[in-house]
Amino acid sequence: MKAFIEKARSDTAILAKLDALGAAGASADKIVALAAEYGYTVTEEECREAAKTHCPHYKHGVGE
Repeated sequence: MKAFIEKARSDTAILAKLDALGAAGASADKIVALAAEYGYTVTEEECREAAKTHCPHYKHGVGE
């Protein structure tokens, strides 16, 4: 997950997709699928944990 976050920070296309998913309240599985599109393997749990510190749209319970 950490590598995917770093990639997203330097890739505006990924960042835009993540922002859209976050704003829509997407579940963790949508972010896992997006990471997979770019060749990263992450779990839903890793995604939820990362969202707590890296995603401005994160709210407790969202993405569960």
